[in-house]
Amino acid sequence: MEKNIEELLKRIEFKKKFVEEYHKKCLERADVFSTYKELTHYCEAKIEAYSIIIDDIHELFPSSKAITKA
Repeated sequence: MEKNIEELLKRIEFKKKFVEEYHKKCLERADVFSTYKELTHYCEAKIEAYSIIIDDIHELFPSSKAITKA
């Protein structure tokens, strides 16, 4: 079970970091294209969702906090 949780957290953290990087790129272009401004809101929602999922996993499996911090 611990190995599955570790793998799950790694995947979620990777996806969150990917969306954070995409968010930065959208912010850079948001002043020029309105579509990018809309995408920034989408990215912010995704980042928040990933953060909530990570927090929920930490709450359900307290030992997983060490995995994320490592």
